[in-house]
Amino acid sequence: MSGQPPDDSDDSDEVEVEGDELVDNVIQLHSLVERMPEPSPRRAGGPNLVSLDDPEGLEEIQPGDVPPPHLLEAAVEAILFAADQPLSEERIDGFLTNPGLAGVREALASLKERYDDRPGGVRLVQAANGWQLRTDPRFARWVGAMLGGRPVRLSRAALEVLSIVAYRQPVSRAEVDELRGVDSGAVLRMLVERGLAQVCGRRDEPGRPLLYGSTVDFLSMFGLRDLSDLPTLRDLHEIQHDDPRLGPLSESEARQQPLPLAVAPIPDEEAEGEDAEGEDAEGEDPDAGDPDGLE
Repeated sequence: MSGQPPDDSDDSDEVEVEGDELVDNVIQLHSLVERMPEPSPRRAGGPNLVSLDDPEGLEEIQPGDVPPPHLLEAAVEAILFAADQPLSEERIDGFLTNPGLAGVREALASLKERYDDRPGGVRLVQAANGWQLRTDPRFARWVGAMLGGRPVRLSRAALEVLSIVAYRQPVSRAEVDELRGVDSGAVLRMLVERGLAQVCGRRDEPGRPLLYGSTVDFLSMFGLRDLSDLPTLRDLHEIQHDDPRLGPLSESEARQQPLPLAVAPIPDEEAEGEDAEGEDAEGEDPDAGDPDGLE
């Protein structure tokens, strides 16, 4: 034995670097770092870090500040996305600390054009005197499957009463009964409970009967901006012409008969059953047995 410690340099991972070689390595590393792109704020500081120097980013806005012009459209979109009901232009303007109705309307028009041009599943629509982001009706089947539950379907009796209320409002129950020829009290109560009709006063005559009218929920449900969007007499004639199940309708009959708000396809066997049942001899409503007026 030589008395020298064993030489284990072959088994070590350490590499001895000469001074000149170490300097060269540092210079190469520095050159490599300089060529690397600047890291984005999101990668460098986390998901919530946004550079305040970025003119397209979100500046540090204090409570009560108006969104800057280049962010107004995005702010309006965010408000609509978070809302659970249609919002009027005045309410949107108020939520954004009054940037001005002209700017809000311009932003809404630009947003609607953008949503209409893209082949997406969301649309910006006007309903119930306001604006709302809604899913495209073409995808209702899959959206309904995701949400679960049965879709709300109004019975024929409920649609008739709702049509009379919408077109003749303010209207009393007696007037609804006269037009339908049957007692409509239960259906009217159901529509009020569902928020599709409301009591809007009393008629100044003996008995002071209640008067009924439509609601904002009614406009929202049928996608109407306001009552002026209801189908006209000409639309009624077109529906009669396109749907042979409804039969011909004269001008005088059209003035007396309200336009159905929704015409759903009826299976042949169901249609035959309804024709066979009809109304009984005492003039009772065949739908009166359904207290909710729902199918």
